[in-house]
Amino acid sequence: MRITLSRYFSRKIDKFISGEESTTTASVAKTIMRMARSNRTKTVLACNRLLVSLDDARHDARYARDEAAVKSDSDAYARAHAESRFVSHVLQALVAEFRDVVDNYELSEYSAESYFIVNKLQNAIPRSTHSLRDFISAAADCEDSDAAMEWLMDNADIVRCDHCEEWEWAESITGTWDDTRICRQCVDDSFRWSEYYDSYVSESEARNARDEGGNHVLVSEHDDNFCYNEDLDGWAHCNYEHVELVIQSYHSSKRDQRLQHDDWTNTNKRYIGVELEVEVQSGYDREDKASIIHKAVNAGIKGQKVFFESDGSLSHGFEIITQPMSLPAHRQLWQWLQNRSLTKGMKSHQTTTCGLHVHISRSGLSALQIGKIVAFINAPENESLVTAIARRYGQAATGYCRIKDKSKIGNAHRSQDRYEAVNVTPRSTIEFRVFKGTLKYESVIAAIEFANAMVEFSKPYSGYGCNDMKADCFLEFIDKKIPQETKTLRAYVHNRLEIA
Repeated sequence: MRITLSRYFSRKIDKFISGEESTTTASVAKTIMRMARSNRTKTVLACNRLLVSLDDARHDARYARDEAAVKSDSDAYARAHAESRFVSHVLQALVAEFRDVVDNYELSEYSAESYFIVNKLQNAIPRSTHSLRDFISAAADCEDSDAAMEWLMDNADIVRCDHCEEWEWAESITGTWDDTRICRQCVDDSFRWSEYYDSYVSESEARNARDEGGNHVLVSEHDDNFCYNEDLDGWAHCNYEHVELVIQSYHSSKRDQRLQHDDWTNTNKRYIGVELEVEVQSGYDREDKASIIHKAVNAGIKGQKVFFESDGSLSHGFEIITQPMSLPAHRQLWQWLQNRSLTKGMKSHQTTTCGLHVHISRSGLSALQIGKIVAFINAPENESLVTAIARRYGQAATGYCRIKDKSKIGNAHRSQDRYEAVNVTPRSTIEFRVFKGTLKYESVIAAIEFANAMVEFSKPYSGYGCNDMKADCFLEFIDKKIPQETKTLRAYVHNRLEIA
């Protein structure tokens, strides 16, 4: 059959090129199919072989045409070009004829092979899973299904998924960290991407872990380089040595806050806590900067005086949180800001993200006293004084420290909004949030002294009542009544109001 078909086709090519016979490629294809059907048991097999032979002939003709062009042989080029066109047209027509046979499964013995060859020669093999399932089904229906599947694996670019064991196109298969082959569906349903491996990990065996450098990574529990670490109560690289980071998670210091007692706190029954947000400049490491301050302020002892926490509102910085302590203790503590080597590479005032928050213990404060404080801070007539101390102007006094109308002192202490200039929602403190971040010692101490002075000014026996919650009354009070506790504040206000 193969010889007869080949001879017939060769003869047609010669007559077509020489012009001896006007033959359409479609009629040639129909004749070939008619000759093939005369021996039905071998029709598909014979046509398969012929299709492959024609495809080879087409490539040979094109190669000969290109060679002739390089050698400038016009006669050889014309013949090769004509042969290439004729073979291509006949092949296209023959594929169309042959598809009818394959699609109708006239002979099932080689249907899977035929289906692939036809699609391959048309350069249009569908890449959908549905089409692949059709091919696999066709091979399974063959009388010799093992041979058909063997042919598919040898001639079709398919691979079996190691996870679901379904056959898939090789281009749809990807590898995992341990070279397991998985299909796209399994990737979506049962695997996670690991930056550490730059590959996929099975969901069922994925573990959050620390690598050798302490970085958080996603790994497989079957990776022999990782094991369970009792110090971390989690997975880590076997060579990982646990070193607790200085910068801890947000609000992690709450459980370690301890009141720092001294004569001042015993006399005033009051504690002050400060939160200072800072950004670390480009080229500096957050952990390194925090570690330097930690060693200088805490002598390397966690929480001795301050804590360091991450804060989602910061771009590349951290928050410095003090233990609750006295005013004199704060004056001593924040002197580290005067050491340029400790503040280098950080910024706070010149940002849109950093604030300075001062907490005053709520114990001993009446609702009226809190109402006076809130009303004073939010009063429009006190804006010049408050903004001079807080260093926030215009839009800077919005967002996380909003100024609101609090003219009614009786209701001023009631609010559920923690992002006001004075936050009264904490159970054990009131929080002055109005201050902008700073790395200047005088600015920090002025803010602390101001918060403390507001508590003193709002006391029932201060000599100033609800109608006296005005800037000039406050300045008079700190000059006459508590000059020692407002040394930095009074000089600070004088300079800033004079500049303004």
